[in-house]
Amino acid sequence: MSYTIREEGLGEYTEKKSVFTGRICPCSSEAEARQYIEGIRKQERTARHHVFAYVIGEKNQIVRYSDDGEPQGTGGLPVLNVLTQHGLTDVCLVVSRFFGGILLGAPGLTRAYGKAAADAAASVTHWQVIQGAAFMVTLPYDLHARLKSFLSELQVTQTDFSQSVTLHLLTTEEEVDGVMAELTNQIQGQAIFSEVTAGRYFLSKDGMLEPVDQD
Repeated sequence: MSYTIREEGLGEYTEKKSVFTGRICPCSSEAEARQYIEGIRKQERTARHHVFAYVIGEKNQIVRYSDDGEPQGTGGLPVLNVLTQHGLTDVCLVVSRFFGGILLGAPGLTRAYGKAAADAAASVTHWQVIQGAAFMVTLPYDLHARLKSFLSELQVTQTDFSQSVTLHLLTTEEEVDGVMAELTNQIQGQAIFSEVTAGRYFLSKDGMLEPVDQD
């Protein structure tokens, strides 16, 4: 099960006068993640390090992280661990370190980077990403009127009225066969179904689906 975010988040942690500022942002491509990292570098020029990690793709096809000059394994990996622990994908998380003059050692760095990253991740809502299924059904006006109660239980994203009524329906990939079977039973062969189109969707808390890629 994967999750993502839809807005930028911020977290901050201080360890022995060094300030660690974490920022997390949705990114749909590696290019977007790189652009986000470079934007923070330009914005926070006084930071000594900009440690980052990002995970891109439905199946985590792209995973990258960097210690950005910190001792190996003390920065990028703790940040990446936050993303993997939450099952987050299509996100980039950057932690900028503003040096306070006191060396922290490897354990202190690992703890500080991980804490700032965790606070940033916790500052935004995590949306479940699932496979959804969209299809259309065309039926006569009189049948549409009789099915209003049943249709109110489904997610109808659009209704087109012409010589007949065409409904654009959206459901989860797991439920689409059952929904179509019940519709078939209700309409008794008086409707025409389109092919099912699968895609990735955000699942809201109230069970509504919204497309991940809305462009």
